[in-house]
Amino acid sequence: MTKSFLAYPTGVAGSALLLLRMSVAAALIIGVCLYYDDWVEFAAVLTGALLVMGLFTRLIAGVCAVVSITVAFKISGTLGIWVGLHGLSAIVLSMLGAGGYSIDGQLFGRHVITFRRPG
Repeated sequence: MTKSFLAYPTGVAGSALLLLRMSVAAALIIGVCLYYDDWVEFAAVLTGALLVMGLFTRLIAGVCAVVSITVAFKISGTLGIWVGLHGLSAIVLSMLGAGGYSIDGQLFGRHVITFRRPG
């Protein structure tokens, strides 16, 4: 049986992963900025920026999932549910990866290696 899923898909799937990265980053930043302040906000913005760019996406999405779910329990109410659901989206993103439209896709994606004969 062949593997039919590309590690860093482009096209519609890559665009969907880009939108997912953006929504998880926005939820993280909004949730953290409403509850915390100062250096925690800076860390959330930096983490969100790394996630949108797609650098170390699986690791950063895992961190976002933990932070989002923790913030969701502290906020509670409707906003807490919203942030918690985006924490679940971060878990999905950490399982799927960045997609082709990311720095990870450029660094670790498919490469063509050509060999030339000497002489």
